Amino acid sequence: MSPGILSLLCITTLLVFIQTDWLPKLELDLQADKKQILGFLVISLAMIILPSFPGSSLIQVGPGWFPGVFLFFYLLKMFPNRGYLALASISLFTGSMLFLIHEWRHLDPDWGNSYFRIVTFSLLCLISFLFSSRLNDQLLICLGGTGILYGWVMFFHREMLKPLIIGKDEYVDTTWLCLMGIVVAHYSFGWLREWIYKRKRIRSMFRLKEGD
Repeated sequence: MSPGILSLLCITTLLVFIQTDWLPKLELDLQADKKQILGFLVISLAMIILPSFPGSSLIQVGPGWFPGVFLFFYLLKMFPNRGYLALASISLFTGSMLFLIHEWRHLDPDWGNSYFRIVTFSLLCLISFLFSSRLNDQLLICLGGTGILYGWVMFFHREMLKPLIIGKDEYVDTTWLCLMGIVVAHYSFGWLREWIYKRKRIRSMFRLKEGD
């Protein structure tokens, strides 16, 4: 799969889910209305398509990186001030652990390795859900973890990464995959809890009727 395609698929999937009201609580969780969320995703979609700049420099910036930075600081405003140290610690722990796995497996630093992408996705989702039950916190940990990981990769492999692209397409792909996975899993677990609760209520009602 070409770099950038996975991001486009993830964002398009989220757009479809939101437009068809599959994620009705997303607006409340992100403290934004539907139009704002859709607008952010459409802008993210457009920025992923744009090429890195400046084109001839040894250090370039991928435009697809900016929506993730914006989302991180937007979510950070909703995070309690007393929790900043915990957030920094868990992000550093997650990013560093993933980097150690990256080095242990001698993986290519271009983020294109499917095995590493699966490990990153699984570990980030797991730690995010263990740390908090709130969606905005989970997304914040995901962005913090991938940011720390990407920083380590760029720092230790800067001689191999020429030109050095801040916000390379493969990194953005992995980040959007994790973000989409967390959103879908968060609401799927919520739906499952509600379904189990309703089943228990129905069973208890039948038992009461049988007792009568």
